[in-house]
Amino acid sequence: MAIPERRMDGTLVPFAYADQETFFRALDGTHEQAIAELHTEHTMITWFLRGLGFFFMWFGMALVLGPFNAVLDIVPFIGSAGRLLTAIALFPIALICAGVTIVASMIAHSPVMLVLVVLAIVSSGVVLYRRAKQKKAGGTAK
Repeated sequence: MAIPERRMDGTLVPFAYADQETFFRALDGTHEQAIAELHTEHTMITWFLRGLGFFFMWFGMALVLGPFNAVLDIVPFIGSAGRLLTAIALFPIALICAGVTIVASMIAHSPVMLVLVVLAIVSSGVVLYRRAKQKKAGGTAK
């Protein structure tokens, strides 16, 4: 789908997205350079928010284990070591959870990928069902 031209005789005309929102932004360079800059900004903001989501996931998991660390604070050295060890142990767990969330979001927001993943899951289920059925039929015949 081509992006409609919104420059007329040296004036800037608002770009209406789906006839709902107007968008004004003046950038130096050509139209293609402006689109590339907007795309770069969008990508940077997206990855910043994903990183922030990972950090909050890690922090939230640490808060869940806060009462355990509070019990360990009976002996101050053990409480400090416990907080450090839980932070280290929760880092890869939060990284995996954030990665799964990012991939699931990418799949859910792409109709083509969503259809491909659903087809792959359904076809895998059919193959596993047929194998189990053949194994059951073959096992009773012996």
